[in-house]
Formats: sequence, C-alpha cells, structure tokens
Amino acid sequence: MNYVDELVGAAGEDSVRIDLAARQRASKDFAWLSPILARDLPDVIADVVVRPRHREQIPAILAVAYRHRIPLVPRGRGTGNYGQAVPLHGGIVLDLSDCRTVLSIDDEFVIAEAGCTFEQLESELTAVGREVAVMPSTATSTIGGFLSGGNQGIGSIEHGSIWDGWVHELTIVGCQPQPQPLQVSGEGLRRHLHAFGTTGVITTVTLRHSAKRDRTALFGSFTTMKQAAHAGQQLMDLPQLPRAISVDDEAAYRHYPQHSGMVGAVLLRTILDVDQVDAARAIVVAAGGQVTATDVKAIGAISRSVYNHTTVMVARGRPGTTAVQIRGNAIIDHEEDVRRVLPEVCIHLDGNAPAGYGKGFSGLLFSQWIDDATLARGIGALRELGVRVVSPHTWMVGSHGGLEHYQAASAQHDPLGLLNPGKLPASGRPISAFVTTRAIR
Repeated sequence: MNYVDELVGAAGEDSVRIDLAARQRASKDFAWLSPILARDLPDVIADVVVRPRHREQIPAILAVAYRHRIPLVPRGRGTGNYGQAVPLHGGIVLDLSDCRTVLSIDDEFVIAEAGCTFEQLESELTAVGREVAVMPSTATSTIGGFLSGGNQGIGSIEHGSIWDGWVHELTIVGCQPQPQPLQVSGEGLRRHLHAFGTTGVITTVTLRHSAKRDRTALFGSFTTMKQAAHAGQQLMDLPQLPRAISVDDEAAYRHYPQHSGMVGAVLLRTILDVDQVDAARAIVVAAGGQVTATDVKAIGAISRSVYNHTTVMVARGRPGTTAVQIRGNAIIDHEEDVRRVLPEVCIHLDGNAPAGYGKGFSGLLFSQWIDDATLARGIGALRELGVRVVSPHTWMVGSHGGLEHYQAASAQHDPLGLLNPGKLPASGRPISAFVTTRAIR
C-alpha cells in the first residue's frame, strides 16, 4: 500500500485528488501580486490534494505524512498569501475548506472549524446580534488561513491584531507518530499565529465576538494626506470606535469600487456608528475637509477595499505595480520624501490600534516595479525616514518577529520538519528529513 492509498483510508476516496487540475489549483496562491515572487517562486505542484470533510480525519492524515516522510502544506483559500501556501517540495496539500462548521456561539466566544469563512461566520453571528471582532477584507478567507498568514483587518481599531486577545484559543494537530489535537491559549498562541502552518495544523478556533452595532459609511474629501490623516486620528478617539478608516490618494482610490462620495485629491472613508456621524462630520470639517456622502449601502464596498485587498485592486488597475507594507507617523511627517523614494508612488493607509504600536496608521505604498535593486533602495530610504517597512516579497516566516517562538513550536510539533517546509528558517536542526514521491505525477 502506498501513502496515497493510506490517505484514502484516512479521509475517504472523494477527499483525495491526484488529477493534475486539482493539484495545480491547490499549489497556487496570490504570489502573483509580487513581481519578485512571480519570478523566483519555484513552480512546484503538489503530488496529492486531501480535502477532509471532518476535522476528526486530520490526525490520521498527518500520521500518514509522518510515516512516509511526505511534506504537507495546510491551506485555506490562499487569497492573501505571497507564496506561503505554495508546496515548495511537493507532497500533500491539506485543503481545510470543507471543515467549516460553526460549532458553538455563547455570550463571549464563537468556536468554529478552521475552514469556516469569515463571510459564513459573520452571517451566523449577525443572526444572534453579534459580529466578528476582526475580519479580513476578503470575507471569503478561511479563519485558519487568516490566522496563519494575516495580521489585522476590519475591527482592528477597536480590537487590535491577531496577537491582542480576540483570538482566545486554537486547536492544533502536529505532524508526529501519533498526532493528537492540542488546545493552545494565552501566551502559547504566539507560537502558532502567523506561522504559515509550520508549527501545526489549526483545526478549530475560538474567537471573541462583540455586539453588532448600527453603522453607516462616511466619505470625506481633503486637499492633503496630512489633513485626512489628522482627521482619521481624531476619529479613532470617538467614544464608539469606528469599524474601519482608510485614507487614500486619488491615484490609489480610483481603482476601488466607485461611489459618488469619492472625490478630491485625498479620500477618507470610515465605517462608524450612526450616532457618531455628527461628531465625525465636525472632525472632518475642522481638519480642512468636507463630508461628501454618508451611505449605509457603501459599507460592503469599503470593507472589500481596505487592507491587502487594495493591493489586488491597484495591481489589476495599474499593471506593473508593486507594494510594500508601511507604518508610522513618518509616512505623513515626511510625505514628500516618502513619495520620492520609488517611481509613481501612491499611498493607502488603514487606521488600527495593535497593542505594540497604539492607534495610528499602517498601509501600503504602491509604486511602479523597476527591478530588485530599485525596490531595495526604496525600502532603505523609507527606513531612513523613520517609516516601518515590512516587505511582502517573501515566503518566509518571521516578518513580524517572534521567529524563535515559531522555531521552538516547530521542533516540538513537527520534529521532522514536514509542515510547509522551506518557509521557516532553520534553528540548528536539519531543514527537513522528508522524502518526496514523484511517481504520482
């Protein structure tokens, strides 16, 4: 019996795919957004795709991978990933999209399987007058996928990043001789969040939820980004915190879903409580702007055009665009210099309040792609100006820090280095001890 037969025994024949089309689909993510990764990412196709229907099947699948020393990459939809979901060494792709049940909702927490999408979760919480604390701009992202590769999102002004407490508990399964589900909470979460699946497969998630509030969307037009950012900072001090705030120059927002309120050199958009609209209007006017529209029907369009989803929209509307992630007051304090570091710069900012930084703006600096050296010089120039920069042009774990935590968790839960190999820098042990079977191709 080969390992594919054993996977069929563990998950069922309908859950195991070896046809080329299925393997190709499961071996790609949104790495095409990076010209560097589009060029350099190895063109590897998984040997087999396993899509279990029940989370109870996952330990047996991982046991097969361990016995046969087959690399395994867990994935959700792959929408926000830059190569992190690509199986660099072939092997098994474990697609968790069918493990999507919302298991329970109580007064404080919702427990759901990792393959549940935020769209589904939001719908079930709305039915009981609650909402997801934080969700990505791509609502069809799976919960496990976002927690493995994401960071902040809609709701992060009030609830912070994935490390700030609204993620209460994870169930993970390691790649070991006899894998068993393990509940992780508290400080232990840092070893598994944003780890790209290298420290264990997330199977269930317990999240805090919050009360559903009556909100609308407000648009403000400004002459300068400094004015708009000042207004946005003031909005983050409202008694009821906005669900989202974005600030965009016209070169960026022209590629988003359009609305009559989207006018001016710089656009501020916010999703906020209806009873805060008058206060928000006064803030916009005092900062030198004008409110161009309020429209509850625009909430969905704004939610889909903040955070990393803006990269997709700008890249499609402006071919040849690349991006880096930016944060800090220096973006505004040195705006003219920031705009000169790379060719054809445009800027998108999101208001948020991660515990490590406090209330402020992170975002994306878009520019025309020239070559690696030009981008590297631009990143260096941004850092000299005091801008915090994270490059998305990598498939490696560790861009947000905590590398030693991930390495320790990997050594404990994945002793052979079989989980998403090639994504976690080694820490004194062999990168992996796996073998890859190519006969299936």
